[in-house]
Formats: sequence, structure tokens, C-alpha cells
Amino acid sequence: MINRSFRAVTISPLGAFALAFLTCPILYLMRDGAIDDPSGFAPEGRILIAYLVFFGWGWLLSRNADLLLVLRRFPHAPIFIGLGVVAALLGYSIWYWLQETGTQMVLGVVASAWCLALSMWLFVFGIVGIFFRVLERPVARFRYLSDSSYWLYLVHMPVLLVFQVAAAETNWPPALKAMVVLAASLATLLGSYHVFVRFTWVGAILNGRKYDIGRGVPERRSSWLAVPSLRCSRPRITPRRTGRPP
Repeated sequence: MINRSFRAVTISPLGAFALAFLTCPILYLMRDGAIDDPSGFAPEGRILIAYLVFFGWGWLLSRNADLLLVLRRFPHAPIFIGLGVVAALLGYSIWYWLQETGTQMVLGVVASAWCLALSMWLFVFGIVGIFFRVLERPVARFRYLSDSSYWLYLVHMPVLLVFQVAAAETNWPPALKAMVVLAASLATLLGSYHVFVRFTWVGAILNGRKYDIGRGVPERRSSWLAVPSLRCSRPRITPRRTGRPP
């Protein structure tokens, strides 16, 4: 039942609108309109539930890898991203208006949450579609960044905080502080991934066994991406013989 509903929603051009109904009630509980940042290292229920929806969608997609052919529809991807930008701007505009005027309007909060939830799913469909089209052939360095992304996501918070505190003591312009913090954090995180994660048991748990970047991407692909050539081709029909042989 769940698998069938997931396939129907993913195939539909209105799938992002349907999935927004799952995320909208969760965003309604947030303080800052979008998904809140945790106040500490202890997990918070509403934030966990918000991310659980997206992780669940990705898990179901891994069980239905043939649907990647649908997400690869390039003509729809730029439209999804454009609509996502419009929905995000509208959602944040409503939220900022409510904050500035001090208006306690339930309908306004729901409208803001709905627009932001819709923008999230439009970005998911659009970005996945564009990446499958533009990066259809494996590129070793891009694959390396993709492999490291999960580790970077898990440990980025303390690394960013260290460099943010260090940069706060300087008199640099804000833009320069942001660029220095981003560059230093990215270099530190990628270095830690390469030394402590990629070729260790931690990396095997996160992404499976990895090889040296100089050897390129191994021919054996991970199971959920092993979609045959990602090309839609007509099935070959072999004529069926009837009757007895002479």
C-alpha cells in the first residue's frame, strides 16, 4: 500500500504538491518558518520528524530505483526549480510580514508553511532531475564530493562553530568572514573525511566500500543507482512461433 502510493505520487507531475501536505503541518510547529536549528546537541522531536519525512522518501526511492527514470525528465526540472524559488520567496514574505506586524493570523502561518513546504519538494524533484541529466556520466571528483557529503552533514556543526567563534574576534567585513569560515570548514571536513572516514569502517557504514580517487569510479555501482543505462528504450519484441515444427 505504502509502496504503491509512493510510486503514484512520484510519477505524478503534482507529486511535490501532494508531498507538501506531509511537510506543511510540521513547518507549522517551527519557530522560524522553515525547519528550526536545534538549540543544542540533544535531538528535538519536531525537527527529527521534519527530516524523517525526507529520509523516508529517499529510502522508498532506493526500493524503487526505476523511478529515477521519471525524475530524470529534464524538461520539468527547471520548471520545478523556478516554481520552488517563487514558493520560497512567497512563504518567507508572508512569514516576515507576520513577524514585522505582530499579526497573530493562523491562516497566514499556514500559508507560509504551505509555500515553504512546497518549495522544498519542488527543489527536491527539480535538482535531482537536473543532476541526473547534467551529470549522467560518472565524474570521479564529483563522485568523491558526493560520497563525502553525508559525513560533512553529520559533523559540520561543531567545525563551523569553531571557525565562526574565531572569525567573530576579527574586524573583517562580514562577507570576508563568511568566505573564510566556509573555506576553512570545507577544507577541514574534507580532510577529516579522507583521512578518518573514506577508507575505514566508518565510511563503509555510511556509503559502502570506496576506492582511491585516482582509480576512478568502480564499475560495480551501488544497487540503488544501478538503473540500466537510465535511458528509455523500446522493448525488443521477438516473434513467437506457432504450430509444430516440420
